[in-house]
Amino acid sequence: MAKDIRLKIARMERGLRQADLAALVNIPESHYAKIEQHRTVPPHELQEQIARAVGKARYEVFQ
Repeated sequence: MAKDIRLKIARMERGLRQADLAALVNIPESHYAKIEQHRTVPPHELQEQIARAVGKARYEVFQ
Protein backbone atom coordinates (compact mmCIF):
# COMPACT_ATOMS: atom_id res chain seq x y z
CA MET A 1 0.00 0.00 0.00
CA ALA A 2 1.35 3.42 -0.93
CA LYS A 3 2.08 5.90 1.83
CA ASP A 4 -0.43 8.74 2.09
CA ILE A 5 1.45 11.89 1.08
CA ARG A 6 -1.44 14.35 0.77
CA LEU A 7 -0.13 16.53 3.58
CA LYS A 8 3.37 16.71 2.10
CA ILE A 9 1.99 17.55 -1.34
CA ALA A 10 -0.27 20.27 0.08
CA ARG A 11 2.69 21.78 1.96
CA MET A 12 4.90 21.73 -1.11
CA GLU A 13 2.17 23.26 -3.28
CA ARG A 14 2.19 26.24 -0.90
CA GLY A 15 5.96 26.51 -1.24
CA LEU A 16 6.51 25.76 2.44
CA ARG A 17 9.30 23.85 4.11
CA GLN A 18 8.53 21.67 7.12
CA ALA A 19 10.10 24.34 9.33
CA ASP A 20 7.85 27.02 7.81
CA LEU A 21 4.67 25.07 8.42
CA ALA A 22 5.73 24.09 11.92
CA ALA A 23 6.27 27.77 12.73
CA LEU A 24 2.85 28.68 11.33
CA VAL A 25 1.14 26.28 13.73
CA ASN A 26 3.57 26.91 16.59
CA ILE A 27 5.03 23.43 17.02
CA PRO A 28 8.63 22.18 16.81
CA GLU A 29 9.81 21.20 13.35
CA SER A 30 10.69 17.74 14.65
CA HIS A 31 7.09 17.21 15.79
CA TYR A 32 5.72 18.35 12.43
CA ALA A 33 8.10 15.95 10.64
CA LYS A 34 6.72 13.06 12.71
CA ILE A 35 3.18 14.06 11.75
CA GLU A 36 4.03 14.18 8.05
CA GLN A 37 5.82 10.83 8.28
CA HIS A 38 2.80 9.25 10.04
CA ARG A 39 4.85 8.51 13.15
CA THR A 40 2.36 10.38 15.36
CA VAL A 41 -1.26 11.46 15.03
CA PRO A 42 -1.92 15.06 16.00
CA PRO A 43 -4.99 16.05 18.00
CA HIS A 44 -8.04 17.12 15.99
CA GLU A 45 -7.46 20.82 16.72
CA LEU A 46 -3.86 20.67 15.46
CA GLN A 47 -5.04 18.80 12.35
CA GLU A 48 -7.41 21.70 11.69
CA GLN A 49 -4.63 24.26 12.14
CA ILE A 50 -2.27 22.42 9.82
CA ALA A 51 -4.97 21.97 7.17
CA ARG A 52 -5.83 25.69 7.29
CA ALA A 53 -2.13 26.57 6.98
CA VAL A 54 -1.94 24.67 3.67
CA GLY A 55 -5.30 25.98 2.46
CA LYS A 56 -7.15 22.68 2.68
CA ALA A 57 -9.95 21.13 4.69
CA ARG A 58 -8.86 18.66 7.38
CA TYR A 59 -10.34 15.69 5.52
CA GLU A 60 -8.26 16.60 2.45
CA VAL A 61 -4.93 16.08 4.22
CA PHE A 62 -5.72 13.73 7.11
CA GLN A 63 -7.44 10.35 6.97
